[in-house]
Amino acid sequence: MRQPESATHLVRALSLLVAALGVIVLVGWATGIASIKSVLPGLSTMKANTALCFFLAGGVLWLTVSQRRDIAARIGRRWGPVVLGAIAAMTLIEYALDLNLGIDQLLYIDAGSLSQAAPGRMSIITAIEFLLMSLALLIPQQRTPLNNRAFLTLCTIGFVAAVLAAVGYLYRLPALYRPLPESSIGFIAAFVCAFATRADIGWFGLVRSSGIAGAFGRQLLPTIIIVPLVLGWLTLVAEDAGWVDGRTGIAVFAIANILILAAIIMRAVDVFHRLENSLHQRERVYEAVTANALDCFILVNSDGEVLDWNPQAERTFGWRGDEAVGRMARDLIMPPETREGHAAAMAQFRREGHYE
Repeated sequence: MRQPESATHLVRALSLLVAALGVIVLVGWATGIASIKSVLPGLSTMKANTALCFFLAGGVLWLTVSQRRDIAARIGRRWGPVVLGAIAAMTLIEYALDLNLGIDQLLYIDAGSLSQAAPGRMSIITAIEFLLMSLALLIPQQRTPLNNRAFLTLCTIGFVAAVLAAVGYLYRLPALYRPLPESSIGFIAAFVCAFATRADIGWFGLVRSSGIAGAFGRQLLPTIIIVPLVLGWLTLVAEDAGWVDGRTGIAVFAIANILILAAIIMRAVDVFHRLENSLHQRERVYEAVTANALDCFILVNSDGEVLDWNPQAERTFGWRGDEAVGRMARDLIMPPETREGHAAAMAQFRREGHYE
């Protein structure tokens, strides 16, 4: 299924960011420059295998929305996720069986960790994240309910784990970030990119929708997610600097969040109030048009049950509106001998999308 142009641009930008992260760290390993072996200064060194997997993930995500049809592109889309999943799965097997399968230093030998039991090995959670990404990318593109649920489940688990690790870094909570020590930022970008490859389903599809719900989500989600995180971090900074004590910091944080939530609720009330007024106005226009129409206007649901019956229909068929609404339209306007055939044709249409 062809993706909207905006989603395509987002996928390409994020996929290149993920792939570039892997390339930069691999260059750090090739040149021995320690400062570029981590995602950000001060963070732990990213393993070479982890960087390789980020490069593979970014490349496959880019190829997913690429217009290229050459053999190399097809091979990359098909086998890139397989290689990514194989590295992650073999790493997990090494942990589970206490083995050394020789994949932890595929590209570079981490001399600084040769004394460790598992030199150069990515963490368990990192391997699980790459396995989730691999499985998500291997799900067929056909938009079946099973495919959609599996894809959204895999990507959601991976994304939430990465976000928790990033929050752990922001709030200095080792219990959150140690399981995913060096790569939470990369995984956030990778899983957002994966969501965008199927931008018509799940929460991404809802936020991107052109209706009032999509516009509402695009306006408020950044505020709901980012502002409380930043306020909490600023509260910690103020406490560390001695500007406020613990109780005061908590109180300020609570008050700030109350104000933010109040503003969001008032915004929601305003949006829904305007929507309600618009609907009422449309209803009045609809009633005026149908009431004065010279043609019969009969509104039915998918089962053929009458929902609306205008005055011209009353004059033509002899049924008052209150008598017609709620009854089957075929019983009011069709000859008795044709009703059974019409009911069978409609049942086939609802079941198969066509009738003969």
